[in-house]
Amino acid sequence: MTEEAVVAHEAIILAMLEEHAAYANSSKARNLLANWATERQHFYVALPLWLNKTQTAEHLLAAMDRKEMVEELAVELAQVQIAQVRTAYQTAQPLFGGAIPQQTAQLINSFAVFDKAEQLAREMYRNSNLGLDSTQIEQAARKLILERPRKLQEALVKNTREAYSYYTDEQLACLLASKRLMTTKPR
Repeated sequence: MTEEAVVAHEAIILAMLEEHAAYANSSKARNLLANWATERQHFYVALPLWLNKTQTAEHLLAAMDRKEMVEELAVELAQVQIAQVRTAYQTAQPLFGGAIPQQTAQLINSFAVFDKAEQLAREMYRNSNLGLDSTQIEQAARKLILERPRKLQEALVKNTREAYSYYTDEQLACLLASKRLMTTKPR
């Protein structure tokens, strides 16, 4: 384990001890904190082998090919994007609580969901001789988001694969490791 990782783990242990001391009024935790210089030697970091193999960039890079990494990332991103828009529709609440998100990419991604849903709706009705107006297209797009997210997901994944094609394998492995750690879903 690198020195940087040891420092990070120690900071987490200290934060947990401080929280426990405050919330539980634990004399044991206060004692450990007061004597940390000598007590720290009794703490170890255990990393389960499966975590190391499924959620670290180095192992992902060695175990997966580029196509697998791109696919997992693209599907996850599409699912998250659709879920955000779908929830907003279902709850009749604005996206991001009506606030502009910290990362502009979230706003752009949400627009991409709406835009792709409308494109698919237009394509579905193009072959019919119905003259659909913008309200009908919007209703068809909404129906795709709420009732047929899989069809929309497939279209978004296609776009996302292309975006990920500009990343190096190392960058993809780091993104995938981060995604897996954040979702804590071992593969």
